[in-house]
Amino acid sequence: MEHICVICDDDPTSHSCHILDKPSTNIKIVYTCPSRATKYYDTKGTVAHYKNVLKIIGEQDWEYVCDCTDFGLKHAMCINTATNIVKLIVEKYYKNLKKINIINSNKFVYVMLKVILPFLNNELKSQIYVDNIQYICE
Repeated sequence: MEHICVICDDDPTSHSCHILDKPSTNIKIVYTCPSRATKYYDTKGTVAHYKNVLKIIGEQDWEYVCDCTDFGLKHAMCINTATNIVKLIVEKYYKNLKKINIINSNKFVYVMLKVILPFLNNELKSQIYVDNIQYICE
């Protein structure tokens, strides 16, 4: 396994961002569950972790799955982390992104969507699904 994050080397629960294989395809899945990250507030470390994950994926097709189980106000307050992750994806890694799937959503997820939508281009907006239903960006 390739090295991803020096912070997670010391504490694997620090950030929640993992590469998975999508069965029967060549698509990689970047899976995250922010509520399971003990250092969810660590913007610099979280963005560096994502950057390393996305470098490993490189030019492969990928999907982003954000599992919002137990996503609460304290996670929604990390606006800087969310916007920096979105900026990273938009600036370098969106061309091979096939789908953004937000699962186990709640009211805080919809607040975060309103915050990050201005940073997304129309192509990425069209790829957003919330609980497997395409999200209509207004």
